Amino acid sequence: MTKPAIKTFLIEQCNNCGSEEFLQIADSNDFEYETCCNNFKHVQCQNCGLIFLYNRPDLSTLPIIYPKQYRPYQFKKVLNPTVSKIRDLVQKNKINTLKKYAKDNSFIIDVGCGSGTLLNLIKKYGYKSWALGGVDISEDSIDLLHLNGIKGYLGRFESMHWTAPMPDIIIMNQVIEHLDDPYAVTQKAFELLKPGGHFIIETPSVDGLDAKWFKNRYWGGWHTPRHWTLYSEKTLSYLLKKIGFGIEEISYLLSPTFWLQSLHHYTKEELNSKRIAILFDNKFLPSVFFATIFDLTLKIIYKKTSNLRIVARKPL
Repeated sequence: MTKPAIKTFLIEQCNNCGSEEFLQIADSNDFEYETCCNNFKHVQCQNCGLIFLYNRPDLSTLPIIYPKQYRPYQFKKVLNPTVSKIRDLVQKNKINTLKKYAKDNSFIIDVGCGSGTLLNLIKKYGYKSWALGGVDISEDSIDLLHLNGIKGYLGRFESMHWTAPMPDIIIMNQVIEHLDDPYAVTQKAFELLKPGGHFIIETPSVDGLDAKWFKNRYWGGWHTPRHWTLYSEKTLSYLLKKIGFGIEEISYLLSPTFWLQSLHHYTKEELNSKRIAILFDNKFLPSVFFATIFDLTLKIIYKKTSNLRIVARKPL
């Protein structure tokens, strides 16, 4: 059964620099969840280089493009148990980055925390003196945080009236690419952070080899139509510096899922074979294993992946 088209609108200016000069570089569909039949266009700002979705879904369509079976809502249920354990180990490793920047009694908040997976790991493996909080628009997510003894803040971060203490660290883990106004959210983070505080962002990067090879249509990082703004090291640094942050650290993390998704989308459409495409599902352990080894090898050689992390600091 063919899915209907959803309501969209056109983006008139770059969220980074305000330019109105764009060039289309790709088009794609919702290959993962098939929530709609729209063909989406990805454009690049001719001034600062930012890449973004040009015909963006209307906010009223969010319940459609983020269906109940959306995997980030239920990682523990849909992932192979071994893959789930590996994912937790990767997430746990992020706590080592926190320990470089967080002091005793630091207040750390996770913006777009979802079900609180990362916050629960921080609570378990981080310093006991840390105070933790999560921000999300989902009441269910906030309820889960409270059940686990973590303070939750319900609402859109950029428009929240913040009455809690100023945080020492703000985490935004695979969130900024989904937002309708990343500039406003980043500005809010700058305003709320204590002087000398750190902003840790992890987001897909268009600098990875999979992004370059599959860019025209099938790159998994497009995550069409849910990723609205895609950054490179250059364009994310541009945004952070423009708002007033200094850049402390830039690193790249493994991203085997994007290789699998890219191959899934390619085989699904070009070979017209869902049977072959299913071999590149992240529930299929052999494919996850080989994609991880492949991405690790490329990271050693090429130095970059499609998963970028930048640690920025608010001046004293």
